[in-house]
Amino acid sequence: MKGMGVGKKKKKKKKKKKKKKKKKKKKKKKKKKKKKKKKKYSLGRLNCFVIFISCGQISRERRLMDLPLM
Repeated sequence: MKGMGVGKKKKKKKKKKKKKKKKKKKKKKKKKKKKKKKKKYSLGRLNCFVIFISCGQISRERRLMDLPLM
C-alpha cells in the first residue's frame, strides 16, 4: 500500500507561452485649430451690455436696502 499522494509523480509539461503580437498604434492626426476672430462688439450691443450690468447693480442695491423692486 502506497501512502496517499506518494507515487509516480507526473512530470508537468511546460506550456510554451504564446508571444502576444503588439498592436501598432495608429497615429492620430492633429487637427489644426482654427483661430477665432474676436468679434468687435457693435456700439449698440456694448451699450446694451453696460445697461444690463448697471441694471443688475441697481437691483442688488435695492435688495440690500430691502425695498420692493418697481
